[in-house]
Amino acid sequence: MNQLRPSMRIISILLFSTLSLACSRTNSPKDGAVTKQNINFQTPGDEFIYNGRAEPDSLDPQKTWAHDSAQIIHQLYEGLITREADFMTLKPGLASEWKMSDDGLTYTFKLREGLKWSNGEPLTAEQVRGSFMRGVGCFRGD
Repeated sequence: MNQLRPSMRIISILLFSTLSLACSRTNSPKDGAVTKQNINFQTPGDEFIYNGRAEPDSLDPQKTWAHDSAQIIHQLYEGLITREADFMTLKPGLASEWKMSDDGLTYTFKLREGLKWSNGEPLTAEQVRGSFMRGVGCFRGD
């Protein structure tokens, strides 16, 4: 018959006890604890609360590599093209259409009509180009 060594038996009991305590519920929350009864789920109509895992290191899409930042950036900015829910199929973003040259070295994008910045000013092709070229400069160290 296979018997546990005394040290393994003690470790097993401690592990089981710890898991049992961790999974148990208390009937009354501690003072200041967040409960379903004392949390306010209402926010003003002009606010959006995003509960991220960590503070983003930057909201500049051309200066961050952090996953937490990328999740927020993905929701704040729209690229020339984006992806369908399957993440494989491309679909229009800022660009209504695009084409690639025969040699595959040049891409031409046509912006959607009526694009505006959050302040209402029109978005121009030169601004999009400037943003793209700034990103290229970030990777070159400019």
